[in-house]
Amino acid sequence: LLGYAYGRAGDSALPDGVPLPCDCVEGDNAVTLGRLARFVASLEDFADACAVTRTLHAWADELDKAIGTFFVSTNETYQEVGLVRAAVHKLRASSEGSALADPVALAVVRDFVASRLQDVLGGDPLGANAVVFSALRPGSSIPREIVCLLGMADGQFPRSDNRPAYDLLRTERRFGDRSMRQEDRMAFLEAVLSARRRLYISYVGFNLDGDLSKPEIPPSVTVAELMEAFEAETVQPVYHRLQPHHPAYFTHREGSEAQGKLFSYSTTACETARALRIGRSESEEAVTKIAETGATAALVVEIELEKLITFFKNPAKAFYTGPLGARLEIALESALEDQETFDQQGLGKYAVNAAIVDLLAADGQPDKERLRRALLENGMLALGQRGKAWFEEQIETIDEALKTTVDGLDITLKEALQQQRTVTPISHTVSLELDEDITVRLTGTTVSVPAGDGGSGYTLDFRYTSDQAYERLACWIRHLFSCAAGQAAPRFYLRRKKDKIAQQCFNGVGSEADSQMLVRYIRLFLDGQRSVVPFVSDVSASYIKAFRKSKADTESARRDEALAKAQGTWAPFEHENGPPPPCSDSYYRAAFGEAGPFADQARFHEVAVAVFENDQPLVP
Repeated sequence: LLGYAYGRAGDSALPDGVPLPCDCVEGDNAVTLGRLARFVASLEDFADACAVTRTLHAWADELDKAIGTFFVSTNETYQEVGLVRAAVHKLRASSEGSALADPVALAVVRDFVASRLQDVLGGDPLGANAVVFSALRPGSSIPREIVCLLGMADGQFPRSDNRPAYDLLRTERRFGDRSMRQEDRMAFLEAVLSARRRLYISYVGFNLDGDLSKPEIPPSVTVAELMEAFEAETVQPVYHRLQPHHPAYFTHREGSEAQGKLFSYSTTACETARALRIGRSESEEAVTKIAETGATAALVVEIELEKLITFFKNPAKAFYTGPLGARLEIALESALEDQETFDQQGLGKYAVNAAIVDLLAADGQPDKERLRRALLENGMLALGQRGKAWFEEQIETIDEALKTTVDGLDITLKEALQQQRTVTPISHTVSLELDEDITVRLTGTTVSVPAGDGGSGYTLDFRYTSDQAYERLACWIRHLFSCAAGQAAPRFYLRRKKDKIAQQCFNGVGSEADSQMLVRYIRLFLDGQRSVVPFVSDVSASYIKAFRKSKADTESARRDEALAKAQGTWAPFEHENGPPPPCSDSYYRAAFGEAGPFADQARFHEVAVAVFENDQPLVP
């Protein structure tokens, strides 16, 4: 740098001992040198920034700044840059969802971001996986602490060389010809040698149509040879029962088989075994005694608040993806659309609006261009002037919405958001009695702005999205949880309704009544773990709305009139722009069919009334 700026003309003017500057840098090389100098300076600034401790939110801002400085999103790198930004976004979300407000060092943030990138990229070594499932083939085994071999019964392993009659290998074998039986034996030997601490081998040895007191099917010949090679103390066969709720898994008598070999941690299987023992005689009960640990204690059910709220968004999806563990749609989050996006819709528009709200509600001057670049690099904005114009339009619209005065607070929406962001979320656990023997522990977080300067405390629930029945219901459930947890501050609900901001204030109705309403929702949640609850938020809300407004003379006529309205909401005759109708949801269609959740009209009415029928304005 000194050679480029100073040259060689003034060598005599340099102090003694100072190296002579090199003046070979000129022309295009000067541009490269300038880039290097800027890169080194940026690295020094980033190193200085990493030398101090910061809060998680401050670290997220610093990392976002570093990504914009050191990485350029191109057609070849936009996916990798998007993954790094997504990891930083998770760090920011963790800071907002946790109660940690203390500053942390760089090592904590680095481990967090590295773990998120490792999960997304899948680049972790095979040895780091907790459990690896694979077919038993030669060369497929790697050293493991515990190796489990399943299905090692005689006739199943090793495979026999059954070849068709026209195969010459059946009558004349040559050196080097493949043998599946020999390959399986080699794979078995490799698996045995790969076990470092324990080798687990299992097979079905009982004949379901025969005597279940002793095994009739022998193990594989390779397992038999292995057992002969070891002493009896080394290889210990364990005969498991046919059902997981067999009493032998829960006995606690001294010297019993369950005390050493048979055991189970399944509370469901234990309850089943206890129920089956009720009808047995006293003599049978003396032979096999079920462990009575916890029999008189109340059953405690742990439920997360967000899981309860998500359930009412789509009970059918919660049932299929929860208890059944099935997904009816394949959603690739990293897959791009077939057509280029010009105007965002649905979840994409919601994510962009949420980012704009966070930017405008933050303290200081908002860096709009930086946010636009980040959204563009993540594929959330259209390229060119079309995407820039749409982004600026959203910025202007949301900025105007944040100037709305919150009824009851006499401050703008932006000021209320800024006040709430200074509050640290608090974790709570609320215990609710469902029955005499069932206790529910509902866990979640609350954010309440404390009272001060003559004003009362409050909680703000704002999203720049349309005003829908589920949004109001979710806000109401959070308010009930806050009241039950002792944070009975008014909750202000604000959502977009056409060109205005719809406002509603939820107040507590009394601690006992709040708890009873929560119990009502929790009962529906627990029912939804056994079967699909006939509830669709928009459909049920339109049903209740029509049921209230009906001027029919009889109860039956009011229900019929409301049912016709609900059926129109389920499958509208004409669908305009907006979210797709409920009948197009794959989970609802699998649970209710094309007819909708009206098969049991009495149950549909009962659930809709239980959810929406109260003094609060839950129906838009």
